[in-house]
Amino acid sequence: MLRYAIKTMELESTFSLLNRVLGVRITFFDADEKELPLESLKEMSPYCSEKRKNPEFNERCKLCDRQNIKRIKNQKAIQVYHCHHGLLEGIIPLYDKQDIYLGSIVFGQIRDVDRKMGGKLDARLARLLGQLPAYSMEKARDTGKLLKFVGEYIIHNEMIRYNNLQWVDKIESYIGAHMNRKISVKDLAMATGYSQSFIHHRFRTEFGMPPLKYIRKLKMENARKMFEEGKNVGEVSELLGFYDQFHFSRTFKKHWKVTPCSCRHLLFNIRK
Repeated sequence: MLRYAIKTMELESTFSLLNRVLGVRITFFDADEKELPLESLKEMSPYCSEKRKNPEFNERCKLCDRQNIKRIKNQKAIQVYHCHHGLLEGIIPLYDKQDIYLGSIVFGQIRDVDRKMGGKLDARLARLLGQLPAYSMEKARDTGKLLKFVGEYIIHNEMIRYNNLQWVDKIESYIGAHMNRKISVKDLAMATGYSQSFIHHRFRTEFGMPPLKYIRKLKMENARKMFEEGKNVGEVSELLGFYDQFHFSRTFKKHWKVTPCSCRHLLFNIRK
């Protein structure tokens, strides 16, 4: 798997400025279609936050993001489109000088001034919808063009870059091969031949988060994939090295904000 080094502080500063100036939600999805948990990101709009309290609606939002990013990164061009709910969104895929895909800048949660939203809303949701920024399709496309220049600045300053460090590859391989057990920093140090101090010091720079948080993130992402394949909660818990289903369920809910059983049921219904 390709690895990417991210200068988190510089990227935080850039996105914080963009969100303050443009007033719309702008975020970044990495090369694996996962949204980076940057602290400076503008919070989700109250309207979308309220709508996404519905687990099925929330899953459709996530699926819409993944599908569009996967489609657009292969086209290598700015795309502005309507999400599954009818709001305007835009994606700007980024590539380095070697044409390696680095991720995508994504903006959205914008009303289309020329398109009426379908469905009836209660008074509170209608008010929250009215608070969303309103763009024409032309303005959304111009925003995409502006963010393309920002993306080129990010690449030029190597805020995100492809990383082929051998110790990083060894860590990825080790975690992938030992997903069914508890992995410690000591294990990672032994796998790479470096000290635990080195791993603690360099890991966040290369992976964007501390070691144990990164391992937990990978396990939770694998859990979703296993549910999509039809595995039950007990099987997934065992395959990911949790000592009991309760511990797994608590970790899963903390990460995804939904119980494993609910997630498995929703994923099955959405894809059938």
